[in-house]
Amino acid sequence: MPKSLARRIPPVRRGLAVSLALAAVFAVTIACADPVRAAGATLESDYVRLVFSNRDDIARLNKKIDFGGSGGWFSSSATTDVEGRLLRKIDAIYDKAQRILDMRKPQQQKLLVRVAGDNDELAATFLRIFKRKGSARAWYVYEYNTVYINVQDVNEGILAHEFAHSIIDHYLAVRPPRASAEILATYVDKYLFGEVQTRNDFQ
Repeated sequence: MPKSLARRIPPVRRGLAVSLALAAVFAVTIACADPVRAAGATLESDYVRLVFSNRDDIARLNKKIDFGGSGGWFSSSATTDVEGRLLRKIDAIYDKAQRILDMRKPQQQKLLVRVAGDNDELAATFLRIFKRKGSARAWYVYEYNTVYINVQDVNEGILAHEFAHSIIDHYLAVRPPRASAEILATYVDKYLFGEVQTRNDFQ
């Protein structure tokens, strides 16, 4: 601080100004040192936005998801970029869920998928949202249009099941009862790898 300016500021205010400046520097240092903020990542596909608390989980999730119903996306000529492969798999699963349900509608906003790094992180998220302990492997919250998963315990069926909940809730004018939605979502999970049968009894 220039001496001329320092002389104009009373000692008490100078001390307060220095304290505030140090506090600001400390806060910035803490934020930069926060491993979640420093290592987190966000990816966006045609249908969803994936939010990771740890960038390393991108490759881990890509290895966990092995969905081949993608129209040749995983052939030898496909992109070798891990992020690109993961996003193609995610969109393939979402698209297949739409086709199984026969529910296609222009998206108002993309589905958010929050990817926890392990069981403890997912459990902490559950406790924060629902104010109680829970052991759900994954879940969907309509109010946030968000799916919560754990990269240590996830597969194609779990993703398709949770995607189906969002598709159903945003396709129908009135959200169905919870039991009905669960039956439909389970149907998607069960037949994810099967052929989609389209029916038109009036042809």
